[in-house]
Amino acid sequence: MFKIFLGVLLFQFGALILPGPDFAAVFRHSIVRGKREGLFCVAGVSAGVMIWLLITFFIGTALYTKYNLLYLCLIFIGIIYLYKVSIPLIYNFFNPTVIPNNDKDNKHSSNTHPLNTKIPGNSFFNGLFTNLSNVKAMVFFSTLLPLVNQLNIPFLLSTWLGMGVMTYTWFAFIAIMFGNHKIRDAFLSKIKVIELIIGSAIFFF
Repeated sequence: MFKIFLGVLLFQFGALILPGPDFAAVFRHSIVRGKREGLFCVAGVSAGVMIWLLITFFIGTALYTKYNLLYLCLIFIGIIYLYKVSIPLIYNFFNPTVIPNNDKDNKHSSNTHPLNTKIPGNSFFNGLFTNLSNVKAMVFFSTLLPLVNQLNIPFLLSTWLGMGVMTYTWFAFIAIMFGNHKIRDAFLSKIKVIELIIGSAIFFF
């Protein structure tokens, strides 16, 4: 069971690296409101992940024990979603785009311009609702059900808590890191390689 526990956490980490609504929310709050508010947004995103995990694991387990056909359909939908996510990432690596010099010289101003606006509301709830509005999270987590259903209660709770802690740790790192423009540019310059690695891992999973 410990191997399954580690496998689920590694898969969760791979999914966290992929840019998405959560990443965008944390990035924007960190730039506009500062690291402190960015970390509040991270806490909201993490809370949303844990809520989605509870819903997915509860519904998925119920389907597994009572409605096996619906359970298989849920898993199948999740697999299709993973292919939909992974294939474009792999394709992007082999389809490089050329950035014009004028865009390259002005990348800081063009990238940060949309961020020079106020974000209404509480940072925590903005992060929470950003995550909860992404219903694809349930589809994504459903792909873990064949592994999760093999765990006993202590390992299941550890997995739930571990995924929440990992989510917070990763996005807290993002909130702090993107306060530095040099680090941000170095990260973005390697984004295609990162997409290839993560896309391949998800595809073969």
